[in-house]
Amino acid sequence: MICDDIFDILSSGGISSAILFKSQLPDNVDTAVAILETGGEAPIRSFNTVVGSVMAEQPRVQIVSRALSYPTARTNIHTAWKLLENVQNRTINSVRYLSIYAAQSPFFLERDANNRAVCACNFSVVKERST
Repeated sequence: MICDDIFDILSSGGISSAILFKSQLPDNVDTAVAILETGGEAPIRSFNTVVGSVMAEQPRVQIVSRALSYPTARTNIHTAWKLLENVQNRTINSVRYLSIYAAQSPFFLERDANNRAVCACNFSVVKERST
């Protein structure tokens, strides 16, 4: 699953697995980095073999960083951005990722109900079809 694969990239790149969460941003944790699936693009189809067969998928993910202080939230989202921006031709957990690239630079999203800073960044992904 894409959240597992992104988790592996981020945790092996220096973001503590203790603050990384897949598909959720728990309310009871002050410092957290969440990996969230979002709507992607249509799959890439091939007409060379079986007409219309899916050759690659184009999901998107959003990384959300939250912390009590803005500098901590910003540092964590920037670290995630550096780790994911421009990943090319990399196999993770038996899935070949053709590319991962940021849709934009990291940005401040809001202060949540507990006055914690929340920053985010969206990523477009092209990966070989999952079986």
